Amino acid sequence: MGFTLSAIRAISLAGALLASTTLVSADAMIPLPGDPVLTASGKVSGTRLSSGVKAYLGIPFAKPPTGELRWKPPQSINWDGVWNADRRGPECIQVLRAHDINHYFGEEPTSEDCLYLNLWAPAEAKPGDGRPVIVFIYGGGGTLGSSGMANYGGENMARRGAIFVNFNYRVGLLGYMAHPELTQEQGGHSGNYGYLDQNAALKWVRANIAKFGGDPDKVIISGQSFGAGAVAAQVTSPLSKGLFRGAMMTSACNFGGTGMIGGVAPLAEGEKAGLELQKRLGAQDLAAMRNVPADRILALQEENQLGLRVSGVRAPSVIDGYFWTGTKEEAFASRHASDVPVIASSNGDDLDSARYPLTRAHTVADYQAMARQMYGDGADQLLQLYPAQTDADVQPMAHRAAMENGMMMNSRSCAEVQAKYGTAPVYIDTFMRKHPYAPDVRIADQNPATVGAYHTADVPYWFDTLDAYNWQRPTRVWTAYDRELTDRMAGSLIAFAETGSPVTPQLNWPAFLDSGDSRILKAVYRSGFLYTARDSGYTDIPKAATSTTFDVIDTSTMTLASQSRLVNANTFYPAFDVPATVPPGLQFATANMITGTTTAPDGSLAYPGISGLKGGKDFYDLTGGATAIPNRWGDYFGGAVDPVTGGLWTSGQYGETRRTNVSPGFSSVSGRTLAIRRSARVRPFG
Repeated sequence: MGFTLSAIRAISLAGALLASTTLVSADAMIPLPGDPVLTASGKVSGTRLSSGVKAYLGIPFAKPPTGELRWKPPQSINWDGVWNADRRGPECIQVLRAHDINHYFGEEPTSEDCLYLNLWAPAEAKPGDGRPVIVFIYGGGGTLGSSGMANYGGENMARRGAIFVNFNYRVGLLGYMAHPELTQEQGGHSGNYGYLDQNAALKWVRANIAKFGGDPDKVIISGQSFGAGAVAAQVTSPLSKGLFRGAMMTSACNFGGTGMIGGVAPLAEGEKAGLELQKRLGAQDLAAMRNVPADRILALQEENQLGLRVSGVRAPSVIDGYFWTGTKEEAFASRHASDVPVIASSNGDDLDSARYPLTRAHTVADYQAMARQMYGDGADQLLQLYPAQTDADVQPMAHRAAMENGMMMNSRSCAEVQAKYGTAPVYIDTFMRKHPYAPDVRIADQNPATVGAYHTADVPYWFDTLDAYNWQRPTRVWTAYDRELTDRMAGSLIAFAETGSPVTPQLNWPAFLDSGDSRILKAVYRSGFLYTARDSGYTDIPKAATSTTFDVIDTSTMTLASQSRLVNANTFYPAFDVPATVPPGLQFATANMITGTTTAPDGSLAYPGISGLKGGKDFYDLTGGATAIPNRWGDYFGGAVDPVTGGLWTSGQYGETRRTNVSPGFSSVSGRTLAIRRSARVRPFG
């Protein structure tokens, strides 16, 4: 990688190698036929990896934000000669990681001079190919993160045929600080420099990606955690319109202005943080602040990650009148936001689990007491929605409540905002796969015995980077199933870039639906589970409507009296097993309304299955395909067949339906008694 410590200067191949070897150890450069590539900034040469993939690592997309460029928007860069891009650039200055944590993948240099991007292309890629492009924005709470982390690498996505790009952006006080002097200097706005870095990188991709074999009209942006908030920021900024065709946000989507991901403050609040930093530095003015060594600024920054508890200054994202002209929802309402397809994703044991007080309860008594402390008069409703009859029920119920009313709710809220103001579809998923840990492995910031689908657990499946977790030391024992799941998820993401839809032959993923009728179910497919997303009438617990218990009878095999519960007014969790064979069709009998589905004659996804059966005692034969029968209440329901296993998924109005490890038959019901004539065993994907 070509690297400069101060001034941008012409750099020779030998000079680039000399400068970069002081930064990162790397394999020797293997020249690529056809290089250098002429970009809008200058010529670039990359290196060939052992897999054959072309890698262009450490390409500068802006001048180093140092000296007078500290706390300024990114500035365009040009050079003469050839920029040698064979190794990654330094991460933007931040605290360093312990070597025994989950996300330690080796040492990286850290510097203010950090605005570099990495690009991976298939071995056979050439200009004019028009390949799909996936751009990733890392998370880290806005104070950490690096494009150099191995689990964010793009080699395997390039082997699958896509172009993959990631990049560094300024973080912490150096990335987001606003200040009255900066606002005056920059024409009425300041702060959000990290977001502006991201915008500059996306503009670089738009201008140059075709030279590497990519299609500028097939670019999607993706991000995790704070990176998901960054994707939401780019979606809602008028500066980034036209730079991408789709957006993927994992843990979590946030099109609001508050919450653990994506909160935004007025400019005046950001300026207060800048003044506080100036005070703590003892600096006379902005010029003096720009002369302070970066490590002194870092030492005054608030940090609550990596086991640190530093009570310092935190710079919020701000409505600056430039990157953002209003709140995120106002951006949608004013059509300043990008109306593009969205994947809204979260994990089953995400940050919401750790931050939800009920997950700290382990006995029924503690669970009920904490619920009453949290919800007061609404506690009875919550305990109906998430009942715990025994101590063994407490943790599953508490985590389910945290998940369904945390980041999963964020996903539904994003879909509702998009449905209200836009036209593009939203696809929602929740990742539930627990990593298969190596026996006796010790990880400083995780307990492998108890951790579930944790925050970031999905990332190596999306990007096919499972093996990064065994690079430093063996921590995982990946199975054939993990590879299979990776194939589906990575393939879906590439399809999203290629077509604007994540649907593939291996993963038939219905979009969140909205027909203009607030009563109609919005159903979404999760990797292995079908969830239903709330319509606009949804309210948080403890305000949910009702919860009822039903007796369920499987008339095809035996009579069972299993008590099954409805969650969030209409979710059904059967507690019994069902026949393992997939039936050719389904028949139902009900006193009021039920849901169901059947496989279409060609074996494809039958979705939705039925829409509100009439009440009565007659059986409705759904063999041969989907059927719609209106009912006298005007309620709607939907169902689907698992495209992988052929198993049955059904869903009901206002509810979530899922598959559990017990592999229950199905389904959602609003009524008294449901008789299931046939059903099928399924296994979860994740």
